[in-house]
Amino acid sequence: MNSVIYLTDFSERSIKAFNYALSVADELRAKIYIMHVIKSSAGSKLKVNKTEEKETLPEINFFKQKVTKYGFQNNCEMLTGHILAKGGVEDNVAASVKKNQPYAVILNGGNLNKLSEIISPTVAKILKQVNIPVMLIPDYANYEGIKNIGYFTDVTPTRNTLNDLIQLAGIFKAKIFMYCLQTKAGASTIETLRNEYREAIKYNLLQFGELDKENLITRISSIAEEHTIHIAVFNAEDSVYAELIKPEFATKSFLIKTPVFIYPGM
Repeated sequence: MNSVIYLTDFSERSIKAFNYALSVADELRAKIYIMHVIKSSAGSKLKVNKTEEKETLPEINFFKQKVTKYGFQNNCEMLTGHILAKGGVEDNVAASVKKNQPYAVILNGGNLNKLSEIISPTVAKILKQVNIPVMLIPDYANYEGIKNIGYFTDVTPTRNTLNDLIQLAGIFKAKIFMYCLQTKAGASTIETLRNEYREAIKYNLLQFGELDKENLITRISSIAEEHTIHIAVFNAEDSVYAELIKPEFATKSFLIKTPVFIYPGM
């Protein structure tokens, strides 16, 4: 976990979310790469010309100064770098991930009021192309430590994600609360996982049938607030995640007041 990539469009929202990303990078003892992609329809991966670089570097340096200030205020050494690219966002992110091997890609997730609206096609494509997590940070998120991690799952692709989550929880000294969609098919899997990860994870069954998706959305929203969940975790191959990002739920109120951490399908 020696680096993370923070993807920014230099917007005000992106600046606010960067403060949270800095705290996460500090906890992970990770170098933070500030990445900006100059969008162009001329190709997926293009060369940045000198004029574009000159125009963009002041914005990059603004973020780097925030890193320096954070390190000074918190008496810690923060390493930083920048990645300036041009073309398609997802292709350039995939190339940067391959080159730098970061732990995660972090970006602003807007206000996260409606999960299906902030899982944009760009984020979906990034998840398909890279085999690392993507973290979405609300622009109003204030870092107060990560002590409770909520993993919402149908338990299908769970084991690899759980192993990664346990490693992550160890770094933050956090507890993992696993919220399982209760189905007949998943009952035996839950019991197996309960025995295998007895000391590391607390289990909670979501008492809803597979077709009761609207109540599932409402329940996850309330859980995140009631149980003081600091990160809501999903797996991109999980049916729970797939249901939550369907377009028909874009008009429903799904209040997520915590960052969302999405593991790629494994």
